[in-house]
Amino acid sequence: MKKIKLLFLISFIFYFIGQTLWTINIFYDKIIIEDWILNLPFGIFSLLIIYTTIKWYKYN
Repeated sequence: MKKIKLLFLISFIFYFIGQTLWTINIFYDKIIIEDWILNLPFGIFSLLIIYTTIKWYKYN
């Protein structure tokens, strides 16, 4: 169960990083961060959360 908690924590850290980059990009007039760089943390979050929920389902 500790591995599942750690995977959830890591995936939400990636979500937080993506949200922070997106917020920074909104507040500036010109584009600081490209879209593909901005979408990387959200993509990693999606893959990790799918993997973690499958592991959690199999655990229960």
